[in-house]
Amino acid sequence: MSKINLLITILPRDALSENTAFFEPYGVQTVFSVPCQGTAGRGLLNLLGLEQTEKMMHMTLIPSSRRAEVTKGLCDEWELNKPGNGILCAVPLDGMGGETVLKALLGNQPYDLTREEENTMQEQKSEAVLIVAIADIGSSDLVMQAARSAGAGGGTIVHAKGTAGALTKKFLGISLASEKELVLILASRENRNPIMRAIMDDAGISSSAHAVVFSVPVDQVEGIRLTRPEPEKPVEEEPQAEKA
Repeated sequence: MSKINLLITILPRDALSENTAFFEPYGVQTVFSVPCQGTAGRGLLNLLGLEQTEKMMHMTLIPSSRRAEVTKGLCDEWELNKPGNGILCAVPLDGMGGETVLKALLGNQPYDLTREEENTMQEQKSEAVLIVAIADIGSSDLVMQAARSAGAGGGTIVHAKGTAGALTKKFLGISLASEKELVLILASRENRNPIMRAIMDDAGISSSAHAVVFSVPVDQVEGIRLTRPEPEKPVEEEPQAEKA
């Protein structure tokens, strides 16, 4: 089981500064925030005493060893046990685009990811994965061009706002606290590594896109057909001329 989790929280949008500030005492350096809209009907909103459904989705990486501490803090701070206050979930990482990216996104959080555990991240059993590439605004075309060159069929682009501590910005030499684009790509497991490698090579941190990339396992996919690498065809040997 992966030792790094993608923590997703959906909280009221009108408390954005409080939302992101919550993570700082836990050493979380980087949070990606995406505006979103709740789908509750007006009748339900009135029943719950809510006046609006504008939400903010926050995504950050945390070690599994600290997940219980962080999630308890979120539940206590925002009273997530009460309907309508927010939700959270944690998803184990399936793969990571390089150790440099992992260290940058984890910031000051201690983690003990051994080589064996890194290999375990690459051995998930799900047939599909969701590849998440986070790049500078306006770089989604470059990311998708790289992904398609490795077999990706398409992707979904989401605009987000990044917040990052000084350590992360200094470590990477780039700003994660600017406008970002999240490129979400569903792919087969066989295509995961080639796609992630292509994005890292053509649109990674050293490129103008400054993209970071990771993947999470997906249990079920409907509505699209996942492409898989073509099996290599055996090379046919030319028949040798018979000797006279």
